[in-house]
Amino acid sequence: MKSSNSFKLFVVNKNTNIRTLIEEILKFLFDEGICTKQDILFEIKVILYELIQNAICHGNKNDAVKSVKLNVKTEGDTICIIVEDEGEGYNFKQLLNSIKDDESINCDVCDLKESGRGMILVTNLSEKISFNAKGNRVEVIKRLR
Repeated sequence: MKSSNSFKLFVVNKNTNIRTLIEEILKFLFDEGICTKQDILFEIKVILYELIQNAICHGNKNDAVKSVKLNVKTEGDTICIIVEDEGEGYNFKQLLNSIKDDESINCDVCDLKESGRGMILVTNLSEKISFNAKGNRVEVIKRLR
């Protein structure tokens, strides 16, 4: 069984290069042998990008004073990604129900509405997704195999 790894970061809304941050996380996962499958690393990249971008744009409303907490933990063959913004939260139950009920999940991604598309991708790429009661913290579990 692989050992557990954890790191916590604060992402500030101003002058943050999300892609560089994500590439560093992926490089760590690959270099440490935690995950070497390119398809899984790509899925983790999509999940991280969508969650961080949503937190900055929708949660913190691009407020340069606010930040986003990012916690990435690995244990065994899973990765847990926790993203929390300083925003007011949103009705995640409505979003998750619309994703479950939406037949458009099986259609071309380009045909999906721009708003909410990221969470559809995250939901489909992960094993489990959960939110805190306020709706400003999301936890995603993803298998590494």
